[in-house]
Amino acid sequence: RPALRRDEVSFSRPRSTEFFRAAETLATMMYRMSTAQEPFFETKAMEYDVDPYILADKLCAIESTLTTQLDSSDFGQKLLRAYRSLVIFGTVFVEENYRLIGMSPFGRVLPVTDFIPRSMLQVAFDRDSLDINEADWVSTEDLYSSAGLMALGRDADKLGQEWDKAALEKAAKEVTRFEDINDHVRARLIRNGYSTPLKASNRKVLTFYRGKLDTLNDGLEYVAAVVNGKHLIRFHANNLQHGLRQIRIAKWVDFELEPRGLGLGDLLGNKHKEMDGNMRRTVDGAVLATYNLWKVLRGGGVDINDMNSLVPF
Repeated sequence: RPALRRDEVSFSRPRSTEFFRAAETLATMMYRMSTAQEPFFETKAMEYDVDPYILADKLCAIESTLTTQLDSSDFGQKLLRAYRSLVIFGTVFVEENYRLIGMSPFGRVLPVTDFIPRSMLQVAFDRDSLDINEADWVSTEDLYSSAGLMALGRDADKLGQEWDKAALEKAAKEVTRFEDINDHVRARLIRNGYSTPLKASNRKVLTFYRGKLDTLNDGLEYVAAVVNGKHLIRFHANNLQHGLRQIRIAKWVDFELEPRGLGLGDLLGNKHKEMDGNMRRTVDGAVLATYNLWKVLRGGGVDINDMNSLVPF
């Protein structure tokens, strides 16, 4: 074990809960404010030359469909998770994928636009941009099992998604060598519980890129997905009618020329370390006082100067 600095010498390692309390208070407050009025949307007719009763039925059906989609995709739970990530990191990425959700044991499925908050640890973007919303590219990185990769192409035809099924099958069958995985990804695998090379080798790294390509230089937005850095399983120009990426980006404290927002970690991280240090010294002082470590018999032959090295302050 490496030697501790003098300001680190301590018998305890207490952590203050103020950071968690601040993040949870802000996140839940934002969630309550944004969902205070349910439903938080309303459908309006663009034309009024239709029978009002028929129009009302159509609008009611649209609202009911949207409500069902939000409930089925656990939108509320994911929105709260997005707010938690937002106040901590200052920026949150939310992926909006089109997918099918099972609604009954009889095979009924419901197509929904999902709402998936992504951790900042899984997202990369063009750091040369002054605003993250204007970044030339954004990519995400996930860990998939072989079965998970094959599932990507299962509903591709129904959803109109352009997965290369032959490349998916080839990537799924390939054995991943632990030493070939990027060092940063390997460290994240170990932190996530894949503690042995055998466990980590069962996972495939899927990198999903959205943005422009300098090699083509045509100004178009492209979508590309690569497994383990070599299997191209999806590649096409953005075919969405609105032309936007399937990722929403929100920032908490938008400051000056910072591409991403500032969160509690940026604003109060050092202050929290000071609070931890003060709590540590308080606890250690109480422990030393409880065990009466400072009492020394006069005739015990103990030199007080020899005890200086034991003092943790």
